[in-house]
Amino acid sequence: MAHVTPRGTLKTACMLLVLLSLGGAAFAQVVGGGIQGAARDAQGAVLPGASVLVRNVATGATYEQTTDRTGHFRIPTLPPGEYEVRVSLTGFRPVVTSGIRLAVGQVALVDSSLELGTVSEAILVRADAVTINITSGAVTGLVGEREIRDLPLNGRSFQ
Repeated sequence: MAHVTPRGTLKTACMLLVLLSLGGAAFAQVVGGGIQGAARDAQGAVLPGASVLVRNVATGATYEQTTDRTGHFRIPTLPPGEYEVRVSLTGFRPVVTSGIRLAVGQVALVDSSLELGTVSEAILVRADAVTINITSGAVTGLVGEREIRDLPLNGRSFQ
């Protein structure tokens, strides 16, 4: 029968604690990156309640957040890739920051300075569309002499 001393129990407990802490560290590894920053006006005052839209350029996935009362935002655990950050607030011109590349475990700092102004955006869609007559339901067309002569008569005489 084995006899366990208090010293052996303490040693076993320490070993168990070390193993558990190492195992927890393996599960806590960061897979992606993150983006954080602040929204300020031209004078440097913080802008709480600003809308932050982060878009992955490759996949088109978007992540939205609003700045807190100190004007800061943080979007953690983003997959690696290239991102674009758009910060906007009513009464200010929106600011778009592009070309943000995140690697595994990297956190990018994106501070935006918004200027006073009105938001005016125009979306222009250009496409060559086929013209359709929507005023009349009649189907018309001209048939020339040659088309009439080439019509099959199916054994009948036109005379």
